[in-house]
Amino acid sequence: MRSVASYIAASLLMAAGCALCQGPPPPWPGGHQFIGQPPQAPVDPLSSSHWRPVSASSTRVGAIGAGAGIQPRPFGEPAGFAGSEASTGRGPLPGAYPFMGRAGRTPDASPGGIPSAQGGMMGGSVGGNAGSAMSDQLRLESDFPGKPTAAIMYTYVPSTFKKGNPVIVALHHCAGTGPGYFHEYADWPKMADKKGFLMIFPSSPGGTGNCWDVSSKASLEHNGGGDSQTIAEMLKFAIKKYSCSDKAYLVGHSSGAMLTQVMATTYPDLFVAAAAYSGVPSGCFSTQKAKGADWNSTCAGGTLNESLQYWVQQARNMYPGYKGQYPRMMLVHGDQDAVINFNNHREAVKQWCGLHDLNPETPDKKYPLPSQPNYEISVYGSSAVMAISAGHVTHDNPAKGMRLRGLSVLIRLKKPS
Repeated sequence: MRSVASYIAASLLMAAGCALCQGPPPPWPGGHQFIGQPPQAPVDPLSSSHWRPVSASSTRVGAIGAGAGIQPRPFGEPAGFAGSEASTGRGPLPGAYPFMGRAGRTPDASPGGIPSAQGGMMGGSVGGNAGSAMSDQLRLESDFPGKPTAAIMYTYVPSTFKKGNPVIVALHHCAGTGPGYFHEYADWPKMADKKGFLMIFPSSPGGTGNCWDVSSKASLEHNGGGDSQTIAEMLKFAIKKYSCSDKAYLVGHSSGAMLTQVMATTYPDLFVAAAAYSGVPSGCFSTQKAKGADWNSTCAGGTLNESLQYWVQQARNMYPGYKGQYPRMMLVHGDQDAVINFNNHREAVKQWCGLHDLNPETPDKKYPLPSQPNYEISVYGSSAVMAISAGHVTHDNPAKGMRLRGLSVLIRLKKPS
């Protein structure tokens, strides 16, 4: 992955002094107390073999999008959970643990020790790791009101932070938490220390596998009362409390990558750039649910093949009347992703190229990495959109290898003028 970092850095004219190298993900820090047996390394339960897109024959009909001319889209439940959510007509959500209350069982292949919907880690300090120096530095913003949804706000404020410095919002995967995501990659705080930027690590409201709401009308509208608005309020809270820059950055994986793209379309005026790993286009996961997270297997299965105009309209419907620029977007996806089908990468490229008035069929640059030719980079419009496809790579691998690089890239990008 070192060469991946180097070539991405060079393509974006990054300074030679940037921190570019990251080892494999560290195991969970000692001291965590888990429900069940702790995993050997951080696990996104979306990666388990149970989470497979269902066939078209098993989908149900829902609604997607708020604009005229956008047709209903089916959604359904992933394989392996037949009947577990039959009363609701919707499939269960990634993470499995919300189903412990249903007949007291979880899917057989669900990873042990995944944090529960209420935060998951038992213990006194932030993240449940009483002995960790990083836990002492990760702050629970207890005075954040937690509205309009009950997401919890954590911040990492390095000693090198100064007023006016940038802020990066890091959005966890399903069954994750803000403290858990913070601990998964020890290089994040190290880089924040070096560059002096503040980081926000939200924890999702819980109750839905700790997935983010990227499906409901509430979250897919500017100031609609969903998770997207709560994250925006966290950013405003940090700007007021810490006097950080009013232009922020986003990074997320899986469910967090979905919310990353939703945030960039519901609140485009708040963000400069974003990096999404193994996600879907903004609005793709929409269902008929009024509020709260939901599963859309039609989107996850990659069966939507829409026009650029369709995806642009989906995004613009989320913030009617907005006339400004949209954030730059970096999209990373493995073409062997069995959880969130790789076709969503192509559809997301259409959406973000469309929002930047670019043609997704004609990148300004397109090249494989010489040392790792399975990684292909397409650059559009002086890096307004960067699409990285990873050949023979699955759901979790792109984020494991490139999340720090995403931060490196983000803090070098400026919003298009």
